[in-house]
Amino acid sequence: HANDMAARLAAALDAAPEADLLHPVEANMIFARLDRALVDRLFAAGFFFYTWGDEARPNARLVAAFSTDPADVDRFVEVVRGGA
Repeated sequence: HANDMAARLAAALDAAPEADLLHPVEANMIFARLDRALVDRLFAAGFFFYTWGDEARPNARLVAAFSTDPADVDRFVEVVRGGA
């Protein structure tokens, strides 16, 4: 389940012009470089994840778990796509 949820998150990020995957997603962790505007939108929507590096385009680590709710993933994807 965790790997499937991470794959869904990664697919959305891979399709977003504001994001670049840093490594292939082979398990439940995603490492990506995100535009600051996307990070700010995700934080404002209530998501939290670790960032480091360049302030304008920081690296991010996202982790899915066995308990990750698919509805939360759908909401994350909606925010990545520019929705609320």
